[in-house]
Amino acid sequence: MSLEEVRELFPDARMLNASAMRWESTIADLPAVVTFAFLKGRFVAVDVFFPDVENIRDSHLLIRRVLNRKYGPPVRDRDTADEALQRVGSYRSAADTVYILGHLSQALTGVPQDQFAQHRIDVRAENDEVEARREARAASKRFLLLSRWATVESDVKLRSVKTPGVEAAVIEYESARYAPEIAEARRRAKELELQRMTKEL
Repeated sequence: MSLEEVRELFPDARMLNASAMRWESTIADLPAVVTFAFLKGRFVAVDVFFPDVENIRDSHLLIRRVLNRKYGPPVRDRDTADEALQRVGSYRSAADTVYILGHLSQALTGVPQDQFAQHRIDVRAENDEVEARREARAASKRFLLLSRWATVESDVKLRSVKTPGVEAAVIEYESARYAPEIAEARRRAKELELQRMTKEL
């Protein structure tokens, strides 16, 4: 669609600049801010931002379930808090496995296990385990949930973020047809931002 066609559908939306338009509404019973992106006058992407989400996990699962109905199962799911929790215990398990394999090797070959090397592995595992527990505690307060769908027409991402004082979700739809042009426009925007920052410094 052209920019003019989208403006006709959303007459109360306001232009942010020549390539972006914002519209505020309620979607799925949640207050939402919708940003339409245009490239060379053509509609190529839209972000649906839900700034006031009460329970980020429940909201993410609900929106994910609705998107599953439309696009099928996601090609990717990520939960950074769960990833941090899975690392807890993995370092100790790895050290224990090395210990067991060393004893097995000693029994089979008669060559004594290198106790100094095992001690270094144990110390490293303990340090890594302490760090993993710290990261898991921090991740329970600050995490990202991500689900992604890839269709013939669109790349769809659902991102939900929790940080102290903020719980928000955004659905990003991007045209698959214009993916290279969108990536190039993003690259140019980042370069312009870096140039601006360089001038300010």
